[in-house]
Amino acid sequence: MKEKICERKIFISSTIRNLKNERIAIQERLQKPFDYIKFNAISSDKPETLHLSGDDLETYVGYNPNLFILNQVKYADYYLLLLNDDYYGEENIRDLGSAKKEIISVTHAEFRAAFRQAQPIFVFIDESTYHRYFWTLGGRIFKQRLRNRDVRVYKLIREIRKYRKGLNMTIATYSSIKG
Repeated sequence: MKEKICERKIFISSTIRNLKNERIAIQERLQKPFDYIKFNAISSDKPETLHLSGDDLETYVGYNPNLFILNQVKYADYYLLLLNDDYYGEENIRDLGSAKKEIISVTHAEFRAAFRQAQPIFVFIDESTYHRYFWTLGGRIFKQRLRNRDVRVYKLIREIRKYRKGLNMTIATYSSIKG
């Protein structure tokens, strides 16, 4: 008897311009079924994978296309974050879910959206980035020697590590793909 393949959606989140090769590698791997599970990647760099409803189209065409992408997180069964300290992303989203209403990057906002929805989260941090994070005690010391973007990335890593306990979250490292 042939087993039915279960399909699940996984939202792939990262800065796009500096992690293009990593995103492609993950999307290619997800095209092959894992035992009886087939993953369909949802990714902002692949518009054909996005869930489009009437309300979403109005958001996308209207005021802020980043809000449209952020809204896509809710359609996924899983959330996958790729992270390195080459680029934090443009800070252009006000996090309305936080008490401080701080301005953060879209990638950071996507993580918080997945966290708030209690989605299973997989975080892959570049190995050298993770080593530098610990070398600076999570970005808390040597700030005078850190690039501003490093401080923001390390703040996000610290937030991820803070919330990982008690959640369905996995944190792992990877080696960057050079290309």
